[in-house]
Amino acid sequence: MGKIRRYCTALTRYRKSKGFGIHSPFAFHFVLNVLREKSAYYAYADIAERRNEARRMKRLLKVRKPRMISEKSARMMFRIANYFNPKMILQLGTNFGVSAYSTLRVASDSRMWLASSQAEPEIALVLLQNQADRISVSGSCGEAVDDYIAAVGDGKRYVVVNRVTEAEAVSVERWLVSLAETEAVVVVRNLQHDEVVARLWRALLSRLTYGMAFTNGKMGVAVIEKKLPRQTFSLWF
Repeated sequence: MGKIRRYCTALTRYRKSKGFGIHSPFAFHFVLNVLREKSAYYAYADIAERRNEARRMKRLLKVRKPRMISEKSARMMFRIANYFNPKMILQLGTNFGVSAYSTLRVASDSRMWLASSQAEPEIALVLLQNQADRISVSGSCGEAVDDYIAAVGDGKRYVVVNRVTEAEAVSVERWLVSLAETEAVVVVRNLQHDEVVARLWRALLSRLTYGMAFTNGKMGVAVIEKKLPRQTFSLWF
């Protein structure tokens, strides 16, 4: 969603973000009590500390790009994972490890398959060192997807899309849209700044025949469940 469109739809998105016009009990609860939850969670202080540590290393190494996930977005990653409580997680790409840390912080028995595309591997390595035994790192998205599918079997998928290279975009899109015929949760970040992931998000939405999608133009969450009718909510969160 471009900046102009975001401004033009701001009032509508704001009203829906308050629950107005949302008739689905699931969507109403998810918007107000997950995406827009204001109460503090036990992990927030730890997530903030880890993010600050990554920022210090980023400054020390004089790394300017890409941007680091905001503390607000890191908290949201935690809340979404906390709501669905996935035991097996696939994450495609990470910049500095903060989003992966926030997702894994939910449960000590969760595992992650991570396609490594770190902007600064040293930072992610330090940040995730305490979870190293729960993370399987692959050098490509294709390898990570194959390993994840082998592990999760017929279970519900929980997928985080952070960064995907143009070279892998076609194969990732082919697999991602196949999730439209299953049950899964897909969280897509960097929609505003990364055209590749924005394209993947649009492709997934175009294939959904059931399930709900929530987006603020920067992040998107697709809850693909057969019991949910097909709806997309443009929100302010």
